[in-house]
Amino acid sequence: MDILLHLAKHSGEVVEANDLIDRNWSADRGTENALYKIMAELRRAFRDNDRQNRIFKTVSKRGYMLTLPVSESSQTRAMPLARGTDPALVLERSMLDGQARMDNRDYMLAQQHFAVALELNRQQSLPDSTLECEAHLRIGRCVLLEQGRELARPHYETARELALALQDHTRHARALLGISGSLQPLLDKQALDMRHQLQLAFLSLPKQQGLLGNLLRSRIVTYTRPVNEDLLTEIDAIVSEARQLDDTDTTAHGLIAQHECWRLLCRPEDQLKLSAELRSLTRDSEDRDLVSNGYVRSIADHLQVADTSKVASLLDEFKQLEPRFVFQDDINRIEANLAMMAGRFDEAERLAMSVSAREPGYRLQQFLQLLMIRRFQGRGEEVLPLLESVAASYGNVPEILVQLTLLYVECGQASAYRDTYGEQGIDLTVFNRDISWIPTLAALAELAYLVRDKPLAEALLPELTPFAASHLNHPSACYFGAGCYFIGLLYDVLGKTNECTEALRKALKLHTDIGCVPMVARTKERLAIK
Repeated sequence: MDILLHLAKHSGEVVEANDLIDRNWSADRGTENALYKIMAELRRAFRDNDRQNRIFKTVSKRGYMLTLPVSESSQTRAMPLARGTDPALVLERSMLDGQARMDNRDYMLAQQHFAVALELNRQQSLPDSTLECEAHLRIGRCVLLEQGRELARPHYETARELALALQDHTRHARALLGISGSLQPLLDKQALDMRHQLQLAFLSLPKQQGLLGNLLRSRIVTYTRPVNEDLLTEIDAIVSEARQLDDTDTTAHGLIAQHECWRLLCRPEDQLKLSAELRSLTRDSEDRDLVSNGYVRSIADHLQVADTSKVASLLDEFKQLEPRFVFQDDINRIEANLAMMAGRFDEAERLAMSVSAREPGYRLQQFLQLLMIRRFQGRGEEVLPLLESVAASYGNVPEILVQLTLLYVECGQASAYRDTYGEQGIDLTVFNRDISWIPTLAALAELAYLVRDKPLAEALLPELTPFAASHLNHPSACYFGAGCYFIGLLYDVLGKTNECTEALRKALKLHTDIGCVPMVARTKERLAIK
């Protein structure tokens, strides 16, 4: 429950600080300082002077109390404002301040601003249903990114009901998109039904709805469709339409969708072209996420093809941008990858651990990066407790479960594979083809090699082939070197000795040429076994 609503529910009572922290943060992230910041934001929103304690009273060494009564006629939600304050202005300011907080990725404070707007709107003689719907959409987004999927879903469900009543196709699609996000990466019937509803919502969006409609269509088609040429054609049509409307932001979002498709289809040359275009297109944008996206994707693409000089140049250029466009977490992740490639594992680990990992995507990337660093060092056992905790917090989703099983096997628990997957083995259809697919493929190949699972090796070969289909002088040597390495492991499982040796030798040359120290060592180790 939001801090504001919990205080309102217990108006006139002291609410313990620890209770507020426990209700709004996970155990490892809630602090008194974070609570203090939110209370300060609430006081500013309600024009409450901290020293006078007219609305929010601080009770020393205990917690906080809402001192003014809450109206029962408004279902214990109406919040009185300081005398002389115009509710409409506070409502408008709360929405604007909340969006500013979202732009700065300060999701907990943003959520509180939107909650204030929601409460003030409910007090109006004629509440604005559109504003209520929008507030729930934004709160849902904040909760999804800060607190998790399960807590976000009720807000998206409420927004969906309001959007349907308003016959607002765009907000209905956004609500469905949020619900779908709250279900991912669980592949159950409910998630599949939601994907179908998203398709219907996509079809209902008017063609000439402008920025938001185009943006939503580009997102919906990538979330609900397998990556193939038809999908690429559809996204290309969206981008073309956005260009005709001179809609820069939607064009940029469309390019991001195309980039994701090319990445999953293993088309690094197309990725490089798109990320360069995205960086150029968003250079003068005021959208912080788009500017950052352009640089981060471009740097990642050049890192993927082992063009370290270009990576260094782009990274310096990125750091020189205005501070509001630069996320230090992005820089730390990139520099951690560079250090890991050079075999500087202590530096890589320090940089990986410095990532704040506030968003779910960042947390997963940070974990996978840390896991890879420690596995290269032969310190896999140290990661087991962390990995078990991550698996539990993510509900043992397939992508994390396979990493956990691999680590168990590497640490000598050979029975872990059958204990987890039984005699039938792993079903590849349960995995999402999203940002986690490439590290998942690598883990699956390592697992198939260690447990000698021939059916899994046969199923993985066509999935990995695009990553190894390259000449030795291919500019994407880093990308294809890993592909050759894992293909070599699969050939070994299948008893194809010559093919295995050839693939591993190709991987060794590629990784040696680009100076990828850890993969050179690992490939030599596998060749020595041969």
